[in-house]
Amino acid sequence: MFQFTQFSLIGMINAVIDLGSLNILIILFPTKVHALLVFYNTIAYGLTMICSYLLNSRITFKTHSDQTLRQKLLFLIVVLIGFVVSNLIFISGLYITDDVLSNRIVAQNVSKLLSMAISSLTTFFLLKHFVFKRKQQQSRI
Repeated sequence: MFQFTQFSLIGMINAVIDLGSLNILIILFPTKVHALLVFYNTIAYGLTMICSYLLNSRITFKTHSDQTLRQKLLFLIVVLIGFVVSNLIFISGLYITDDVLSNRIVAQNVSKLLSMAISSLTTFFLLKHFVFKRKQQQSRI
């Protein structure tokens, strides 16, 4: 449970980066074009995953992080899975919120928050059980 708490606290930092960078792009370059919004989301997600790796490998999963090429590749695979989940939920949310919410920026942020929540849970599970899993202790004979 402590590990999930650490992951959640780091997640709050990541959320600020994710929402902040998405909103900067939305404010500087306003659009309703879903493809462009997915591009913005991809940039925000990429910045967030860089921060996530740096913090989670050094704090949350510190005792399980060996920083090997294998572990970095597994992390990259998890990032790509999270990226797909994030963008699928984000674009689905845009289609739903466009019809329900009249304020474009609110609708885009609701979609982003939904995608962040689902992709974060997916990412935590995959990081814990595949990337930073505990090494099997060898039994002595």
